[in-house]
Amino acid sequence: MTLEEFFENLREVRNLFDWNVEPDTGWYTDGRVARRGWIRGRPRTGPAAGALLEPMGAVCYVLTGKAYGEKSWKAAARELRLDASLAGELDAASNARTWSGGAGERRPVPHLKVLRDRLIDALGLAVHR
Repeated sequence: MTLEEFFENLREVRNLFDWNVEPDTGWYTDGRVARRGWIRGRPRTGPAAGALLEPMGAVCYVLTGKAYGEKSWKAAARELRLDASLAGELDAASNARTWSGGAGERRPVPHLKVLRDRLIDALGLAVHR
């Protein structure tokens, strides 16, 4: 699956889920003033109703019927035949890991920010960017 096919599928399945930006449960103070926001959806119906899925997991669930939890994005990506590096970037964008470097040297990673914005737009989320 290409990136464009992924986003096309995501837009098609978005209304089958309740989407939200969930607070990072593993947050710690590392120079950030607020928790990262994880993009997650809960299926409205079906066997996985209520389970928390990240965007790749959501597309995988609708296309294959297999529900991989939010931490199992690699398995969902394999099912979708997404390139491993692309899947890693989608995961980073879903989890607001759009900056690199350590404290004092942090800088944005522009292509990850673009991917995060595309995820937000594809899901129709109203969030502060």
